Amino acid sequence: MGEGSIGRYGLIGVTGVTLDFILYYLLIRIGVFPIIANLVSTLLGISNNFIWNSILNFKTGLNSIRGVKFMSVGLLGLAISTLLLKLLIYIGFNPLEAKWTSIPLVVGAQYLANRVWTFKKLTSQNANAATRWKHTKLPTRSTTHLSSLAILILYVFSIGRIVLEFLRQGYDWDIDHEIYFGQELLRGNLLWMAEFHDKLPALQLIFAIAAAFDDPLAIWRLISFTSAIIAIVCVVQILPQILIKIGCPKNQADKAAVLSGGIYLLVSNSAPGSFTHINVLSASMAIMPTLLGFTLLRQEKKYLRVLCITSIAGLTAAISVSIRPYFIFPLIFGILVIGFLILTEKSLDSDQKLFRISGLLITPILFGVILNLGPYLLIGRTKEFFSGLTFLISTPQAGKSLITYLIYPGPSLQGWMFRLWIGGMLLYSLFLLGQSFRRKRERVISALFPICALLLAGGILTQHFWPHYINLFSWYFSIILSTQLIFLDQKFSHSLPNRFLPHFNPSTFVSFILAGTTILVTLMGVDGRLLREHPSQQLAQALESRFSNLVYSRPFFLAPEDMYLHWKLNESRHGFPHAANTSHIYNGLWADTTGTYVFRKPNNQNAYCQEVKKSAIELIVLSKYSKLNLCFDGAEGTWAREQISLTNAQIYNLWSRKSIPAK
Repeated sequence: MGEGSIGRYGLIGVTGVTLDFILYYLLIRIGVFPIIANLVSTLLGISNNFIWNSILNFKTGLNSIRGVKFMSVGLLGLAISTLLLKLLIYIGFNPLEAKWTSIPLVVGAQYLANRVWTFKKLTSQNANAATRWKHTKLPTRSTTHLSSLAILILYVFSIGRIVLEFLRQGYDWDIDHEIYFGQELLRGNLLWMAEFHDKLPALQLIFAIAAAFDDPLAIWRLISFTSAIIAIVCVVQILPQILIKIGCPKNQADKAAVLSGGIYLLVSNSAPGSFTHINVLSASMAIMPTLLGFTLLRQEKKYLRVLCITSIAGLTAAISVSIRPYFIFPLIFGILVIGFLILTEKSLDSDQKLFRISGLLITPILFGVILNLGPYLLIGRTKEFFSGLTFLISTPQAGKSLITYLIYPGPSLQGWMFRLWIGGMLLYSLFLLGQSFRRKRERVISALFPICALLLAGGILTQHFWPHYINLFSWYFSIILSTQLIFLDQKFSHSLPNRFLPHFNPSTFVSFILAGTTILVTLMGVDGRLLREHPSQQLAQALESRFSNLVYSRPFFLAPEDMYLHWKLNESRHGFPHAANTSHIYNGLWADTTGTYVFRKPNNQNAYCQEVKKSAIELIVLSKYSKLNLCFDGAEGTWAREQISLTNAQIYNLWSRKSIPAK
């Protein structure tokens, strides 16, 4: 069998599958959950396959760029494998049957991806490097090996932290809201038809996928993680082409792209919210249109390919803006820059330029309309859509500004680390922007990502800032930092410290530092528990026990300040504002809202109280310290109070109408 043969690839794949299945079987036998067992066993199979394919089959050696590509393909396979496993178990397969069924599908897809992408021969260094790279000394083989090792360690530690967080089942309050609304869509209730939510309808469509499964939080994390891996694949494939255009040698451009992916994995998983929040999906989708746009500069008359690229770019842009509208500013700027580059590209004729630019302009708008307005058009309920959109635009938002966040002296070391990260990178983006204006006209490309980061910050400044917004900047900052480190590597090769540390350069040093930071941040977040219980899980169990003692059907209940109870117990909120908006009403943010809408919009706490009393709700669940308890304190003739004390020292009041029949 020759180098890179299909037969040898298959044999190595068999060893990987065997190790995968044996470890999965052993973990299942000792009582590990199937999803966790699949995660651990698949990671072992990926590592096995990469090592032996690199050494015995393709004979490329353990190269970090190929390693990241192989890992990206493997992790995508892991996400697909886990989703298939979840789906097959859901429809009736036992865990072992589900595993055997998913293996051939996933392995086949991984083989094709690795054959045409991961182990494709690397091209030689670009001969036409720009002036600032011409006279630089390229890294030696030993320096390259150390740098590759540092980046690989960064990826391994980052993925290890991700696995730990997935095992620990990190909690995020905001996601309870999104899962609830995804569940409502499965009941046939579109956003804004009966209940207001301060997000665009496209997000409800995405969360309906997660809500269709028994464990929507785990499925959502997989969706979020998969989007990050797809973005890394896109960056590793396309960013080198962009860097080469500004004069970076091919091998250094590849290194910058791979390093940016490692930094992104670390930051996105360490920032507040991590993969549990919606920000990772939004940031991953936002980086792809800009990168895909650069592929349109190639001299090709394949209109179908151009249509596919512009459609994917438009879809990802629409998803990103629908989740976080702040991205509209950097995405518009990115489209303008790419449009300018297409117009000034001499190798393209006028028809090709028109087709490409039209696609970039039209597809984001088209997909934005389809994802958000489309469902309402299908059922003839556009009035509800525009009613909700009007209220969304006019309602004030809670939260402090970005500037306040940066200068407020927070108590935690981790908080200060993230303040330094976002503040320092924004200032550095300003510095790079000023530098690029002093260079040649072609250097507009090098200013693209710093300007995008600044425009995103400008958009956020017009509204409010929460700590989990840090993840919105992650891709821009990761690309800026990695490309600047690669540039510093070249300068470092001529410096005095290089004589004493010949195999150590800035990118290697920072990679090791970031890997160490991964360990530090992980240890700071460890509290001795492997699995974290949802804060409202005990309350949900107590309510289920109570409902089981009722003679008739379960009563309509409302937990004004808790979304988890509603999606966990599959109960509608009966048109009342969700938990975050309930807090906004308590704090007076809805006091000045006017107009007639199709959903409930109590202006203040008293109005909220009166609407609850007039509704058909039979049971109200409140924390002992909730302000809404005052609503029922003087209504003993109509409402009865029962107090529940949980093992975690939380106390709740259950206010029930006295007509509820019980055993």
